[in-house]
Amino acid sequence: MAMTSRITFFLLLVVCSGCLPVEEDSWQHYQSGGHYPARTPAMAPDGSVIVFSSPRTGNGDIYQINRDGTQLVRLTDSSAFETDPIFSSDGSIIAFAREADGRRHIWLMDRDGSKQRQLTSGRVLDDPWAFSPDGSELILQRSPLSMGMGRSVTSYAANPRSKQIRTLEASPVYSPDGARVAYGQYNEPNKIFEIWIADADGSNKRLLVSGHSPRFSPDGNTILYSTENSDPGSLWKMIDIDGSNSRELGRVEGPVFAPDGKHVLCLSPEWQREIWKLEFDGSNRKRLQAPTGYIDFFRPCRDGFIIKLVTDDRVGDIYVVDTDEWNVERVASMR
Repeated sequence: MAMTSRITFFLLLVVCSGCLPVEEDSWQHYQSGGHYPARTPAMAPDGSVIVFSSPRTGNGDIYQINRDGTQLVRLTDSSAFETDPIFSSDGSIIAFAREADGRRHIWLMDRDGSKQRQLTSGRVLDDPWAFSPDGSELILQRSPLSMGMGRSVTSYAANPRSKQIRTLEASPVYSPDGARVAYGQYNEPNKIFEIWIADADGSNKRLLVSGHSPRFSPDGNTILYSTENSDPGSLWKMIDIDGSNSRELGRVEGPVFAPDGKHVLCLSPEWQREIWKLEFDGSNRKRLQAPTGYIDFFRPCRDGFIIKLVTDDRVGDIYVVDTDEWNVERVASMR
């Protein structure tokens, strides 16, 4: 994918660890009373196990647990803070962030925790984002070490084998079959965000629509995107990849296509977020029965969604939404 011209954007919230005081790293932030800085757990592509970061040992380690909540296994045991594990597309490799001495780098390990090896280095803060569908590249978000509340974040692609890293024009979202990518980009002259679509190798690049935060439908034929940032919730729309059939989903928070290809799952914009299921056209909204707490994020997984719900323990519990019955089931505590 020939995306090589660099673009950076300024975030008031760092991708993984949040806006931490200058004198604190992620583990110190948690020890001093902050929330545990870990994203949503990840489920293996085959749906058998879940990996997550937990403060129960060391300074934060990566654990693995079966989908049914049995057989908890510790995968890392270094003195560093380790977080944000994700699986490769075939489930054989786990990428995660290891933070020590104020720097955060990406490491790789085999699914059973063996063969741990460092992928990135330098005076940077790196966060693993997603593997390409063929597993040949890992998309990461990188921030230079900085002072103050904001950090400049740039998207990169790293080759897990050669360790070569290249700068991306923007952070791509892959279609389920890996044939295409979509990404948001800021048009500086016109002061608008735009969504572009291209073949996976960067060819046939074209402007699709004004907006940002694109995501593909399970069949790869539709893009869900945000048209604005506002409160409460953003206005989300859908459009086919050929630019036709534009329709409005509604004003919601963080919608994601369900694996069944028929529904969208989204959050209400309040602090104690509710989970809602709705049709592609925004109709038939139904609130799912879920425990009270802050739903940090949710991501699609095999046959449903995986959720991290944070309560008073500042760490969180792992829940899975089954899209057959639309039940919300607790798997385990991350603490």
